[in-house]
Amino acid sequence: MIKLKGIRDSLIKLSKEHLNSLVDNQNEFISPKDNLIDWLSSGTLTDYREIEIVEWIRDNFEDIVTADVRQLERYISQKGIIGKDYNFRGNQFYKILQEKLRYKNFRSNRRAINFINNLGIKSCPYCNAQFVITIEKSGKSLCHFDHIYPKNKYPYLSISFFNLIPCCASCNQMKSDKNPLNDSSFIHPYMNSIAEKFRFEATGTAIKNCHSNGRTNHTDINVEIIPNAGEKIDFHLTTFMLQDVYNEHHDFIDEAYLKVKIYDSSRIDELRGLYVKTGHMTEKELQRLIYGTYMESTDIHKRPLAKFQQDLIDQFKRYDP
Repeated sequence: MIKLKGIRDSLIKLSKEHLNSLVDNQNEFISPKDNLIDWLSSGTLTDYREIEIVEWIRDNFEDIVTADVRQLERYISQKGIIGKDYNFRGNQFYKILQEKLRYKNFRSNRRAINFINNLGIKSCPYCNAQFVITIEKSGKSLCHFDHIYPKNKYPYLSISFFNLIPCCASCNQMKSDKNPLNDSSFIHPYMNSIAEKFRFEATGTAIKNCHSNGRTNHTDINVEIIPNAGEKIDFHLTTFMLQDVYNEHHDFIDEAYLKVKIYDSSRIDELRGLYVKTGHMTEKELQRLIYGTYMESTDIHKRPLAKFQQDLIDQFKRYDP
């Protein structure tokens, strides 16, 4: 199911580890389920609809936290939106529910760092243009968490594993409360990789400049995003403005062309003989040294702009065999 290399077979395990971290009352963190139980026994819940919702979350807590995407959508069809327009408690019930489920506490806690580190990603899975990293010494994660199904509409899914996507601030802000529930063109990072959905290509103008001048023209709009056969990417491209984002990286197009020209097959064979065959580095390490990025499509999450550089290098290799 998951397309991030290294955790394909461990999604269920990771979701259970996430659950275990949430029910572990240590380091000044109160389990959301215990919080709900205390809330129900406190007598402050008086509206039968509130009580019914909180009891449902309490009784299904483990399944809600670990539910896959299809099950999350079934929960949404059952419970619907509980947001600003939910008509009781002065429209504040959804905020209280988020608070009781401890999302903010999770977000500012070591648990969030472990969540990101366990996934093993270093770049935003939406745009692949910016870092998603954690700083161990400070105990902070330098990224945002996107809720695929917005927490202001579905607060009962605010700490669900499959609803939490570590991403860059830009993508989180651009997506905001957009809901991809019924949009088949949304690319869920745990279900699919952008590497399978589309490719970057330098435009004809850029190719012409390369062949006539040996360089690209940085002032041109030099990149296009092309869907792979049968793929729908409209939601992703529109929401995260990928065309605009990548048109800011003209220099990478120029560098990709130069790397392909400089490191022709004979030079690569020479380096392979010096370093790979002698055991000083692996073939993958040599490729990364030459091209400045990971060259396997399954590794794009390890470095920003990896997908972009891979596609450009592959394109220029076709023109310069």
